[in-house]
Amino acid sequence: MTQYAIKSWTDDDCMVVEQLFTTLQGRYTLLLVSILALEGRHSFGSLKRSISGISTKTLADRLAHLVATGVIANEKVKEGNIVKSYYFIATGESEFLQLLKAFRTYSKTFNI
Repeated sequence: MTQYAIKSWTDDDCMVVEQLFTTLQGRYTLLLVSILALEGRHSFGSLKRSISGISTKTLADRLAHLVATGVIANEKVKEGNIVKSYYFIATGESEFLQLLKAFRTYSKTFNI
């Protein structure tokens, strides 16, 4: 096993973080999760209107991926023409928002 500067850090920890980045990669993915974490439930249509330039196919693909990986969930609702509602799974919500803020700070600091 590799020795890291953070004594409690292991190869398994690296794989878990890598899986997180893999889950969140792809254009619009992090934006979608952020919208749902910060604003709560959204229908497909309201997400489409919220994200300028996203195609219907890309939105459907990203939502399906995030549901499959357990980052978000959806449920069928019947409110007019709205059939599904997507939402961020509440467990870990505050930690996720802290992570978003850390990413933003790092990006601004290093102009990434």
